[in-house]
Amino acid sequence: MSKDESRGLLYLRITEKLKSEIVSRRISPGEQLPGVRALAARFETSGKTISRALDELEVLGFIERTQGKGIFARLNTGAESSVHSPLGCICPGRDDISADMIVAALEEQAGLEESELLIRRYDPDKENIPDIISGMSEHSVRGIFVVSSALPSPDSLNISIPLLFLGAGGRAYSSDEVEISSILWDLRGGMDDSIEHLADSGHERIGFIGTGRSEAMDPGLHHFKRALAVRGFDYKPDRCKSCSSDGDEGFSAAGDILKSSPDITALVCQHDHLAVGAMRAAAALGIMVPEELCIIGWGGTELGAAAVPSITTVAFDPEVMASAALGCMERISSRPGTSGAGLKLLQPLHLVIRESSVSRVDEFDDKWV
Repeated sequence: MSKDESRGLLYLRITEKLKSEIVSRRISPGEQLPGVRALAARFETSGKTISRALDELEVLGFIERTQGKGIFARLNTGAESSVHSPLGCICPGRDDISADMIVAALEEQAGLEESELLIRRYDPDKENIPDIISGMSEHSVRGIFVVSSALPSPDSLNISIPLLFLGAGGRAYSSDEVEISSILWDLRGGMDDSIEHLADSGHERIGFIGTGRSEAMDPGLHHFKRALAVRGFDYKPDRCKSCSSDGDEGFSAAGDILKSSPDITALVCQHDHLAVGAMRAAAALGIMVPEELCIIGWGGTELGAAAVPSITTVAFDPEVMASAALGCMERISSRPGTSGAGLKLLQPLHLVIRESSVSRVDEFDDKWV
């Protein structure tokens, strides 16, 4: 079973794909769909995952099962109309490559369905998400995607409009009174892979640069501490800093860490921009990467791939997240107040091993683990 399948993303991607084919009439209303076995072969997955996707399509009104005859497409006219209603998207306005990658993938996926995506960028230091959601609700959007690394208190949100948080935090998001649907990066898995890779290369004294506004608000730091503890490695606060994802701040944070803890041999930076800044700081101090200091970034960005040396990175697939997000939004907007609300999914992250964390690059260049 794939990581996508095990975390519930795959069936939503299949649901979204088949729904799109029915809405666009590539599968005509009344046309019989292939059987479960044939669909499983097409999507290279299990019959169980296909059955789950078909159950979802039936609830949404896009297929009809006829006993003894098969599965037939039907056009849910109400759903077809809603598909063309605009969707909202709230995302940081400052330079955030990961957020930009998600938004670009959402725009592309929404365009394939002929849906309009209204994008509202905001300044996290001057604006708050609840007010923006309230303002966007006046545009008659059928749902709002919120791309953010820091979530507001759920009790402060007006959730009369379906909301879906993307890429935020490292855990399910809920309170005693309200649950908010989310697709979150598997920060724990990504951090485990990073520390395991470094440990396999003999590193124990490892530093961390996070992107929380403070260490207390940085979920990446929590998972970093846990991953160190699992392997019996020491956590030392002077080896860790939190800052924005700006490269200059990464330079400053890495410089502080390397000066105060000159014995460290590796740095995990929770953004590729920070990793580039850390490499600059190491060069300024005469420290060679990767011979004397290994560096791992996050984001899977082109910047990390183009850096010299190229940066080992914890990457995600924005197309997978966007496809699953549209499927989730269809589910929660079609069935408000039901089990669709509070839907929690984790998107797997993948370690891409490059030059910044290994000495023998020819053996590891762009290797995915």
